[in-house]
Order: sequence, then C-alpha cells, then structure tokens
Amino acid sequence: MIRFVAIASLTTVLLIVLYLPSTHPPIYFMALLRQEHELNMRFWGDRHGLAIMERMLDMQTSYAGSSPLPQPSAAPTIAGANQAVANEMSKVGQRLFNSPYFRSIDTLFALALYRLATLWEGFKDLWIVWIALLVDSFLVRAIKAKEWRHHNPEMFALYASSSIITACGLVIALVLPMTIAPYVWVVSAFMLWLFASRAVVHFHKTG
Repeated sequence: MIRFVAIASLTTVLLIVLYLPSTHPPIYFMALLRQEHELNMRFWGDRHGLAIMERMLDMQTSYAGSSPLPQPSAAPTIAGANQAVANEMSKVGQRLFNSPYFRSIDTLFALALYRLATLWEGFKDLWIVWIALLVDSFLVRAIKAKEWRHHNPEMFALYASSSIITACGLVIALVLPMTIAPYVWVVSAFMLWLFASRAVVHFHKTG
C-alpha cells in the first residue's frame, strides 16, 4: 500500500511536469509565481516574504545543473575540422531548448522551487511545535510501555500511511498549475508532523 502510494505520487509528478508545459506557456507559471509571492507577502509579512524569494533564488542558483535547459558554460570547446559540425549542432540545440515547451519546464521548475521555499519557511518558523509533538509522542509511547498497555498496530498503520500520503501530496502540490494559498503549506506541514507523531505513539515498544 505504502509503496504503491509513493510510486503513484512520483509518477503523477512526472506526468504533470511533462504534460503541463505543452498546454501552458512560460508566462502562465511566472504569473502563478508572482501571485503566490504577493499572497506570501501579505500572509507572512515583508521580511518573511522576501526571505522566501531569496531562498528560492539561492536554490535556483545551487540547482542550476538540475535545470533541463543546458548552460552555455557547459558547452565543450571543439576546434579543427569538427568546428562546423559543432556549430550546426549548437544551433539545433539552441532552437530546441529555446522552444516554448522547454521554457515552460524551466519556469515550472522555478515555481516548484518557490513553493519548496515557502514550505521550508513554514517548517522553520513552527519548529517549536514540531519539537513539542515529537517529544510528546515519545513520552506517551514510553509511558504506555511502562504500563504494559498494548500498542495498536492498526492505528500505527493508519497514521503512518496518512503521513506518507500527506508527504506525497505535498510533492505533487509543488507542480500543480494553480495558485496555492500560503496557509495550505502550513496546515499540510502540521498535519504531516501530527500523523508522524501519532504513528510513533502507536509503534510497538517493550520494557
């Protein structure tokens, strides 16, 4: 079940990334990024909103090699009789990767990085809540073990599956072609930690 959900989620992300650029121009994804940035500025405030944009730009620079568009510096230097062939191949590559389809993939990649930065902002600012949930789950689990109370494997499977489904849903949401409100990321991140902590509570422990 868990393996099926993970495979289905990754397959969905791949299909979305390959299909959407053929139906939406690059300007569409840039418009989504601008709309979500304005929402983040109102929701988080100027300081956090600008921090999200700065983190996205840093990640875009760090992961430049992951972009489907080739970097000019990556082109090999060829001299001699093969120079003419290399020039023609370079022109073909430029026409291909400068097409609207590949430009759309690149802007979709930028949108996904921006949403990932937004998600990280929610994790970062609510770290005390995550620690409280984690400590509480381990304490409850230890107390149940000392009291010889039986752990519920069905509830463990339910919460573990829910946390995995939530995590896969967050991955899919990174590339959805629609405006996503900032509070969605906060609530989803909280639910992920809540399900994970409840799974720890119901995980078997003896002694």
